[in-house]
Amino acid sequence: MKIVVDLRSLSGSPWSGVPMYTREIVSALTATHPQQEWMGYTSGRSAGSVSMGSIGQYWHGPFSNTLSTLLWNLPGSRLRNPPPANVFFLPNWNILPSRLPCPLVVTVHDCSAQRLTFDGGAKRRAWHNAIRIPRLMHQAHALICVSESTAQEVRTFFPGEQKKIHVIPLAPPSRRAHECSSICQQWNQEKKPIVVVLSDTHRRKNIDAALTALARVHAPHTLVVVGSPAVGSLEPVQFDALLSHAALLVYPSLYEGYGFPPQEAIARGIPVVAGSSPAVAEVSGERCLLVNPLDVAQMERVIEDVLCTGAQAKINTSTASQRTWGQVAQETFAVLEKAARNG
Repeated sequence: MKIVVDLRSLSGSPWSGVPMYTREIVSALTATHPQQEWMGYTSGRSAGSVSMGSIGQYWHGPFSNTLSTLLWNLPGSRLRNPPPANVFFLPNWNILPSRLPCPLVVTVHDCSAQRLTFDGGAKRRAWHNAIRIPRLMHQAHALICVSESTAQEVRTFFPGEQKKIHVIPLAPPSRRAHECSSICQQWNQEKKPIVVVLSDTHRRKNIDAALTALARVHAPHTLVVVGSPAVGSLEPVQFDALLSHAALLVYPSLYEGYGFPPQEAIARGIPVVAGSSPAVAEVSGERCLLVNPLDVAQMERVIEDVLCTGAQAKINTSTASQRTWGQVAQETFAVLEKAARNG
């Protein structure tokens, strides 16, 4: 069976969950089913600049993103000279023509484009309009949702597609072995607990509330903000080092479809204070301290409690998710195989 995997999401921010998911699932799929014929698809800015070591074949789309958008939104648009394949796997919704030569499987991470139309500004809204998400959902043979919370939202916003839904929860991101370096020594010289806030510029990430709460915390601490406004200031290996030495991760998001950072911290035994959005509560609720993300006073109290009294000082790593990417890959491959067989 030949499977084409869309790798365009890999060109996104390394802090985004979508590129992280794409790397993890493609690595796991090609490791658990190496006998399959895997082909990576890229186009526009990602053509020639995105690669996965486990994929040897690539199909580079001939268009720029802008031209693809214009041409692929026309009725009857199709891929030009596609390679023969049994199924096309889209790890995140992206621009595709209205006609594909093989069945399509799409992973849905969240429904923020439908629920939070105000978030991200005009550019983000234009991008989601260009994708034509309702059409994409309709042409898909199967929809993979990363949590039951996301699946419920898909049922709400796309009621005609609910028979296509497969809920496949994810696993914690792969942990790299940590070796202390000069940056670790610098953090340790501070002699203060390190509090990490991971966010970005989207309003739903709620960074202002977290910074306000931390400004009121009396316990001495070193604050490190990753993502916003310091986006790109830390390489992934530096973030691993930071998280290995952190006393607390604050994840104040109002809305998520899954939430990788809490899982990363929990897997390292780091306490987590997180906003109680449905997906985070579903995936991490028993293993982190959930707060009302709009209640700054509550967030302040819980953070102070962790830093001062050692409440939930260390999460027992045995309570972390035991799910593996091998399991995620097996369940994902079963959906791909069924789509190819029934397409």
